[in-house]
Parts: sequence; C-alpha cells; structure tokens
Amino acid sequence: MIAVIFVLFLAGAIIYLLYRRKKERKVFENIIGKLESDNETKNTLPESLEKTPKDIPLQIPNSVEQYLLIKLQKFENSEKFTNPKLTISSLALQLKTNTSYLSEVINKYKGKNFNTYINELRIAYICHKIYNHKEYQNYKISYLAEECGFASHSSFATVFRNITGISPSVFIREASKSQS
Repeated sequence: MIAVIFVLFLAGAIIYLLYRRKKERKVFENIIGKLESDNETKNTLPESLEKTPKDIPLQIPNSVEQYLLIKLQKFENSEKFTNPKLTISSLALQLKTNTSYLSEVINKYKGKNFNTYINELRIAYICHKIYNHKEYQNYKISYLAEECGFASHSSFATVFRNITGISPSVFIREASKSQS
C-alpha cells in the first residue's frame, strides 16, 4: 500500500516538473520573440512618435519632446544604460535637458518610470547577450548582473524574475537547450 502511494506521489511530482519546464520554455520563447522583434525595429524612429500621447497635460514644447524621444532612442542603442551609476540626473545631463522633462517624456511615451525603464533595457540587453553569445551561458549570474549594470546579484535576479517571469538560471538553461 505504501509503495503504491509512493509511486503515485512520484508520478505526480514528475508530471508537475514537466509542466513547470514546459511553462518556463513558453516564457523563454516569448522573451526571445520579443527580443527578435525589438531588433528588427531598433534602427527606426521610436514607435512612440507615432502613438497618440496619453491624456496628460504637459508643459513641454512639442519640439523638445520630439528631441528627447530621438535622444532616448540613441541612448537605448548606445547601451549606456549598463552604467551602474546611471541616475535620472546624469541621463538628463547627457541629453542636455532637465529631470522633469525627461521624467515626463519617459512616463508619457514609455509608459513607465525611469527605474523601470532602465531595468527593462538592462534585462533585454543581457537576455540578448545570453541568447546570441554562447559564452554568456557559462558566466556566473553575478558577472551577468555586473555586465548589464546591476550592483548586486540579488537585485539582478529579483528584477530579472519580475520582468521576464523566470529566473536568470532558467533563462540560461533554456537558451543553451535551444542552441543545441
């Protein structure tokens, strides 16, 4: 009787693990699909220029808004977001604007605050590196965190999971499986 219960428990555990792996694989494939579609549109003007802005009254002149959107697109392509000391003040200084204008443009056109915007850029950057450069699959998580601009392994892992829905180690495992 105990043997039957043990076998049923073991079978249930195996089914659960297979289900979880399948779910993680789906999440991984969604991330890769998004990365590939982002790469196709990387060198075009931001799609936010074509969007109708949210109904938030801004005091920013339209020409300044357009200028900041183009500068943000160049910033995204430059990979300067990997600087761990990056702040909204330092970025505003680089873009020759003030923090209020920059914050409003990011909120309005990117639909997120500055920290979320930077974290998403960093995670997309490292996912792209892991997926397209096999050597990154062998690096420690702490190195990957440092590479994309996070100060600590734990903050990287937390942000990675919040943005992608899976842990960095699961992403690496799925990337190496898909490379094989």
